[in-house]
Amino acid sequence: MYLKSKLLSVLLISCMVYAGVGCESLENDSQTVDLNTDITYDTTLDVKDVTTTESMPIQNPTVNITVEGDNLIHSSIYNQANARADYNGYDFSYAYERVEQLFTGDLNIMNQETLICNDEYPPADYPCFNSPVDLGNHMIDIGINVFSIANNHMIDMGADGLSACLDYWDSKEQYGILHYGAYRDESDMQNIVTTEVNGISFAFVAFTEYTNGLSLPTDSPLQIVYTSEMDRMQSQVELADELADVVVVSVHWGSKDTHEVDDYRRTLAQNFADWGANLIIGTHSHTVQSMEYITNKYGDEAFVFYSLGNFISAQSDNFNLVGLVGDLNVTKDLSSGSIIIDNIKARPVITHYGYGYSDVQVYPYFEYDDDLASQHGVHTAQSGNYHDFSMEVIDEILTQNVPSEFLYLE
Repeated sequence: MYLKSKLLSVLLISCMVYAGVGCESLENDSQTVDLNTDITYDTTLDVKDVTTTESMPIQNPTVNITVEGDNLIHSSIYNQANARADYNGYDFSYAYERVEQLFTGDLNIMNQETLICNDEYPPADYPCFNSPVDLGNHMIDIGINVFSIANNHMIDMGADGLSACLDYWDSKEQYGILHYGAYRDESDMQNIVTTEVNGISFAFVAFTEYTNGLSLPTDSPLQIVYTSEMDRMQSQVELADELADVVVVSVHWGSKDTHEVDDYRRTLAQNFADWGANLIIGTHSHTVQSMEYITNKYGDEAFVFYSLGNFISAQSDNFNLVGLVGDLNVTKDLSSGSIIIDNIKARPVITHYGYGYSDVQVYPYFEYDDDLASQHGVHTAQSGNYHDFSMEVIDEILTQNVPSEFLYLE
């Protein structure tokens, strides 16, 4: 429209210029234009075609992960769940309802400390644990989607119990639930558990330091990898590294009831990183312990939680009642292929119960207070030496053992 109006203006000016000879001079001109005729105009500009291309920033994919400690189900926990279900099954919702809000990751990874034997075995307490299937079902319902089952209680019910446990977890694979750390046979163990989230692939392996003096029969095809088996661990981690961008190692290791990180575990964590691990999740001590970045032999960083402590339990010492939920981001740099682990938050959780281990419930730190702590059943526990409990005690446990740059109390 703009070009047509411009041409009309030029024609009118031309008529004015030729006014002395009359507009009929235009009619006699060989370039006569009939203004009442539709005209097709060439609007192509005779200029150099310049294309400006702005490079768009690469959007590196990121996955949010939470990691949880020992889900240690004593009889007081499953008995209260049974009572809340009117003794028809088990309702575990009360125990976990306050911490569901923490399971916001794309992947939420938990150490399932007690066996879940597909209801082929009745629930059992220390020293040989078994939990009802309703526990596993509830953990899935509230967002846990990755379970490590490599720990010192994994053969509490013998080889048949472990097989039944695998039956239960295998039945959940159709819902996208992953489990790792115990295997049907050697072939199953070499079939590393993997998944892909937001364009980042993950592989999972798990090891345990011991199984409480219990062992599988020599003729059993079932497979467990112990931390004393360095060659087998290395083979597993390196195979996982070939299959995925990110290797997650869950390891049940160290001594119980201590906050100290020994040289053995620091050395083993370094080995894991050198073999290809990106994230190392430590459990077993039932206490919170430190965490750190470690640099592998190629100069890349991995991250290790030496122990997350208990997620839930009915233990009787104050240091067993404070655990951690780790929250972190895993990003893949598409330009280099490198993996970045950052935005790490260690969120404390508190296991609370009343007199006689009644009403066991997990609280996030930011919902706990001195009034609750003063009512804690640990003050009247029948065993153990650490019965003092208050926010001061909790804060001392946390600040002395969790690096301040990772501790997140909100």
